[in-house]
Amino acid sequence: MSTCLQASKYLVFKPNTDTRSSRNTIRTHNHESNACLDVAEPMEILSNLTKKTKYVFIDEVQFMDPTIIDTIKHLLNKDIKVCCAGLLLDARQAYFGSMKTLVSMAAHKIELFANCKQCSRPATVTHYLGSLESQIEIGGKEKYIALCSICKTGTPELKK
Repeated sequence: MSTCLQASKYLVFKPNTDTRSSRNTIRTHNHESNACLDVAEPMEILSNLTKKTKYVFIDEVQFMDPTIIDTIKHLLNKDIKVCCAGLLLDARQAYFGSMKTLVSMAAHKIELFANCKQCSRPATVTHYLGSLESQIEIGGKEKYIALCSICKTGTPELKK
């Protein structure tokens, strides 16, 4: 763990399966970045806590395995505030992993939407530009576009 993160009351994590940005870095679509700790499994979050840790941020939480639920419960029981960011639904419009449970556990929810690539309405669908092989296909704008439900269902070439 970096010295900066050790001294902080905030810890930021992402799953190491998310390889779209550099190791131990989270990056927005606007290219803003922040240091984080990459973890192979959720329980590693607990081993990185310090006595100073008051807040834990987990990016791309949809890629975490189901033990993320118990990990977050453990953090909350230690009076550590937890903020998670991730997609609720996958490109097939099915819940991602543990997201349904995480949303039901959340005291506060903030929904953010991209703009539809075709009409600029709020996008509610992540559309995969190809043939999906599994629920998790790591990628950015080279593999996915954001669409509103009207454009997703109303455009024949996008029906897949």
